[in-house]
Amino acid sequence: MLWVPCAPHCMDLLLEDMGKMPWAKETIEPVRDLVTFIRNHQGALAIFSSISERARDTCFGTVYLMCERMLLVKQALKQLWVHNDMEKWRKKNKKAGAEYTRLQDVLINSPRAWRRVEDLVALSTPIMVLLRLADSSAATMGKIYYRCVELKRHLETVNLYSTTTAQRREVLRVFQERWDMLHSPLHSAGAPQGPHGSSVVSLSSVANVR
Repeated sequence: MLWVPCAPHCMDLLLEDMGKMPWAKETIEPVRDLVTFIRNHQGALAIFSSISERARDTCFGTVYLMCERMLLVKQALKQLWVHNDMEKWRKKNKKAGAEYTRLQDVLINSPRAWRRVEDLVALSTPIMVLLRLADSSAATMGKIYYRCVELKRHLETVNLYSTTTAQRREVLRVFQERWDMLHSPLHSAGAPQGPHGSSVVSLSSVANVR
């Protein structure tokens, strides 16, 4: 009898590991602060909703989904920060004005901050996809191994604009740790039955993906 680790749990732990990295924390913090700012100020939320049809979709989900949504409404957020009604609202709400200015500096008008968000989304999106696949009710055992191999290749080769080589290596390190935690001979045995079975290596050589 074989014990198979929970694939969604392992992917969730991988996302948690990434979120603990200093560069990821620095990327996520202003995004979370911006969402909190808009959600906590009905005037700002009302103006934002008048600009973007995606406004309601921006304020929920995991931090990674939140970052993804943020990129979708990037231009609307830039419009919000220079909107005449927003300027009037800000002058009436002096306490919120300081946070408004800080967010403008650390995210809204910061190309580097947006590039870091783009990098984080580029790294986390395929992990989220694999998590959803593993957490679905469909039969996925034959797909998990190939998807993990594919995920590692993505993490190694995806174009990143602000993330350093050392930071990428750190992501690959935690991926390998979680893959080692997840991997079972059942994933290898099921791989030939998956959609890419012909490209999967033999069972004897899949103890680790390196």
